[in-house]
Amino acid sequence: MNGVKLAHAIREKDRRLPIAFLTADREFALEGYEVRAVRYLLKPIGEQKLCALLDELSAGKKESPCVMVEEKGTVRRVEEDRLCYIEVMGHYSLLHLSDGGMLRVRESMEGIFAKLHGKDRFVRCHRSYVVNLSYVEKINRTCCILSDKKELPVSRNCWQELNGQFIRYYMGEQK
Repeated sequence: MNGVKLAHAIREKDRRLPIAFLTADREFALEGYEVRAVRYLLKPIGEQKLCALLDELSAGKKESPCVMVEEKGTVRRVEEDRLCYIEVMGHYSLLHLSDGGMLRVRESMEGIFAKLHGKDRFVRCHRSYVVNLSYVEKINRTCCILSDKKELPVSRNCWQELNGQFIRYYMGEQK
């Protein structure tokens, strides 16, 4: 596997992780844009350029806001960046995480939603689902497709708000 293929694999799991390419080959430079690489540095690279890149990346790193939930009598801290979507199942809310994990908490979706800091990122797509827009690849009138190809239902009542939030989120992110 080359670096570009690795970058695509990383993007399937994490859309926000900064990726920089360091290579002697200009051939893959355009492909770097497909995975939203922050830099494409050509070898040989001086210490000054490498340090500048690392300083830039560390300055931009912010701790993700967290939501506190109780699971089986234990209070857990969940980074909002890791929360893909919330699903209601009976009296429980299932928090689906970016690493494929899931937390089952006895709390209403509305209760968890009220605690979230990134309200511009989280939106209801169905009465039983709230989705993190940073994991959404595309939406249509019946489903919301996530970066891991998982499909969530979209209800008629939620479509307009979801569509508007999706457009605002990605237009704002590109500025």
